Amino acid sequence: MTDYAVSDQIKLINRPFSAVSGSILEKLFVIRNWEVDVEKNPIPFQKPAVVRDFLYDPFEKRLTDEPLRVKEFQKQAIHHLIRMPRFLLGDAVGLGKTLDALIAFAWLKQRNPQAKMLIITTKSTTYQWADECEKYTTLRPKVMTDTYKGMKSSNARYAQLINFLEGDEHDLLIAKYDSLKGRRKVLPETGKKERESEETRMFREIIKTHREKVVLTLDECHRLKKPGTETRRFTAAICRYPERVWAMTATAIKNGLDEMYAISAAIGVAPLGSMQEFYGEYCLWREAPIGNGRTIQLLTGFKNVAYFKEQLRPFFLGRSQKQVNEPLPRLTTIYHSIELDAQQKDILTKVPMGLFELPPIVFKVAGETFTKERDAENEMTQLSVQQLVADHWALIDRNNEEVYHTRTLSPKEDALLDMLDGEFRGEKVIVYTKYRTWIDRLQWLTENGHFTERKFLRITGAESEKQRNENKRLFQSPTSGYDLIVINAAGMEGINLQQAAHMIMLDVPWSWGDLIQLVGRMVRMASPHSACTLHVMVAKGTIDEYAIETLKGKKGVFEAILGSSHSVGILDKGDDIDLESGMEQAGTDEEFRKLLRAYAKKIGMKDYLSGDQIAAAEGLEYKMSFERESKKKPRKAKKVEDNSWLLE
Repeated sequence: MTDYAVSDQIKLINRPFSAVSGSILEKLFVIRNWEVDVEKNPIPFQKPAVVRDFLYDPFEKRLTDEPLRVKEFQKQAIHHLIRMPRFLLGDAVGLGKTLDALIAFAWLKQRNPQAKMLIITTKSTTYQWADECEKYTTLRPKVMTDTYKGMKSSNARYAQLINFLEGDEHDLLIAKYDSLKGRRKVLPETGKKERESEETRMFREIIKTHREKVVLTLDECHRLKKPGTETRRFTAAICRYPERVWAMTATAIKNGLDEMYAISAAIGVAPLGSMQEFYGEYCLWREAPIGNGRTIQLLTGFKNVAYFKEQLRPFFLGRSQKQVNEPLPRLTTIYHSIELDAQQKDILTKVPMGLFELPPIVFKVAGETFTKERDAENEMTQLSVQQLVADHWALIDRNNEEVYHTRTLSPKEDALLDMLDGEFRGEKVIVYTKYRTWIDRLQWLTENGHFTERKFLRITGAESEKQRNENKRLFQSPTSGYDLIVINAAGMEGINLQQAAHMIMLDVPWSWGDLIQLVGRMVRMASPHSACTLHVMVAKGTIDEYAIETLKGKKGVFEAILGSSHSVGILDKGDDIDLESGMEQAGTDEEFRKLLRAYAKKIGMKDYLSGDQIAAAEGLEYKMSFERESKKKPRKAKKVEDNSWLLE
């Protein structure tokens, strides 16, 4: 039983997440391990009155004849959300976490009519949340805007939150992380930044005042994975007070175990102590020299993983599509080998030798244009330049219009055109690249008749929330005439694009979690396809191969904690699946050895940049170390009385 489990005599006024009733955990354990038989032994659950019987079409403003079906694995998630003061829902992409949260809130609101749901999410998904709310329920959503009753910016947002919590016009308020977190100002008397932003102080006090009615939902909560960021500071500050905090993400781990605990601790679930205590007891470190006799500590692996799983398990539920027997499309990865052209080869030969003059970075501040020289010896600069050249040499200098708008296609662009107007003609296709500058170029080529015949849709940081939602709707519609959408990181999270059966990656993200999020735009429950294909373009002998090798290394950490079935088919054949792996299992020594490795790559960044090229490989060999589980005694929570209206 977790450290947070105490007797039933608990009081949750001051810190509602400081303890959990042992009887509640026992009930949820039964639900979690329920032998599901939809016909003979369904999980007990009474649907709230505001949950629709038939789906509603928010675009056509009408009820459809398609019934709303709440699946058994979703009932398990809903039971956990309803009963746990703090909870991290980590089901795989496409398993309906939004519906789970909406139904759980509807259940709570039916018992406390004053309850309000505050949803904090990304810019791309605010209006999608509102649409989903109307689709599944009769609850009344509102999207927070940057202007309100003559007010702008933070003042407008303060007023909207207060009016929402004190009024009766809406049941849900949907806001963006970036709008709420604010920015810490520099104090003139000390020259240092203030401890927390004005926005954090104001929103915290507003939520604290109305704490008994607030159900806080943190969508795409992997944004909290880095301690010290403004987003995590803000979130940790406001999470102290609501009656419920639900954090949702399909990628609680993007690169390492520390990220999952950073998310958990931010929402108030910290059975292993503070982040500093976690770093000391559960992480492996080594000293790395940085010059002038100085060193820094680098994270190289993890220890005591069995105890980590044991303590976090009651507060986390994360199943893959395979584990819940959900009939999602089978995913296959196909690598497309690309030969560089002569100009790309020439530039990539000269850059490491310092024989290629890098154009300066051009940027604007307060309407004034400035330039900054690139440091050719900087490792990150070299990696960025090598990726841009492998994509198209014209991308190096965005400000040279003649070069940037050249009609000469790169080998990757040629291959993409062949797919769009040839092999996949008439099929809906998602195209991904890290670079908005490349999306701008592809759009210019298309709209000027130099590229694909398809109509061009995009989702990047340049589009407003409403425009992103409209572009998504056009792509999803079978009759709109739009069957191509090009996205970067802005379209990576929460956006449903399951009408596509093909995703073409012109380059790959650095994070394994980002890759899973990306693929999840296509592979979802509502997909009309039985199979989907991930197409990965790999320029031979370039950073593309290094990036893929790096991703495969990060995949090991993700799968050892959350289970291999979460990432089946991504960058592999998808044949070797362990449905019993993940948080529900204590694991074997071998599983932990895969986590406790000093290096996940066959070649380091410095070696790669010095000219040692690599070849893509099926598997990875790790240098591993292993330490026995710590004998540290678990901490005990304080025993208090129970008077929380939500703990039923």
